[in-house]
Amino acid sequence: MTELYAYKEAGRRPVTYLAAVVFAALIVIALHQNAPLFYYVPLVAGGAMVLYTLVKNPISGLVLLPDRLILSAWRKPNPVPVQSIARIEIISWSDSTDMKVHLKSGEEIRVFSGDIPPRASFAQALSRVGIPLEVT
Repeated sequence: MTELYAYKEAGRRPVTYLAAVVFAALIVIALHQNAPLFYYVPLVAGGAMVLYTLVKNPISGLVLLPDRLILSAWRKPNPVPVQSIARIEIISWSDSTDMKVHLKSGEEIRVFSGDIPPRASFAQALSRVGIPLEVT
């Protein structure tokens, strides 16, 4: 089937490489300054998370086809038939954005934050299949 819209975001982005360099520099500085042991706990934990992202390269995003919306399309695909979607809601908070897919059955599907696409292009694609988009 033809994709109407695809949003794909890889884990290996420039900011991830920058974070890896920052964590490595902080660990080297801590070793040079003989920092106390408790100082290494958040550094090693944060550095391990960034290293995991660089090695694993998780891909986030979604795909809209004429008959279905596939959430988390490259990790754990969750296909939702277009005809069962009542509306999609994007909620902007001061520090984050949430997205919910409201089904005609009354159920809600919460979307992983990494899968939330840019609004303008996503709204255009949704209008092609007749799904209303609410932005609050």
